[in-house]
Amino acid sequence: MLRRTPRRQTANSSEAIWRIHDAQMDWTGKVDAKAAFALSIHGALLAAAVSLLDQVDGVVAYWLLGAGSLFVALGLVVAASVVAPRLRSKHLDDETDRNFIFFGHARRWEPEALAHEIRRGDLTDQVARQIVVMADIAWTKHRRVGLSIWLAPVGGVLLAAAVLASKL
Repeated sequence: MLRRTPRRQTANSSEAIWRIHDAQMDWTGKVDAKAAFALSIHGALLAAAVSLLDQVDGVVAYWLLGAGSLFVALGLVVAASVVAPRLRSKHLDDETDRNFIFFGHARRWEPEALAHEIRRGDLTDQVARQIVVMADIAWTKHRRVGLSIWLAPVGGVLLAAAVLASKL
């Protein structure tokens, strides 16, 4: 894994790491919005596919309808996987005693102990870990939403081809 070290320390590294954290939160929110849009498109295409069931005629048309429906359904599942929460439940017990930025960790802290820990020191290491985890999540979400968005037109073209094939 590639590890980078900065050439020089920023004037306020604490402020910088929180800006990076906030930027990643923003990117994650935007990809979730794109996935919600993709879910809407896939849902509309699936509704169209169902309505075409009694309008297409012929083996080729039914195969195209089935293939188009499969692509659209796959895109819907991939888009849904983007907006599904990633709680990392199996790692929480091991990580909670040294982490509290993620709400899954913070919920297990007592307020007084958390306040003491926050006052105690530098959060750079903890925020850096959180940034790496969030980067992995955001990367995966962006890759999946991209795939989902490309599956919609492929499925839509196949659905349109099914209609055309049944007219021939």
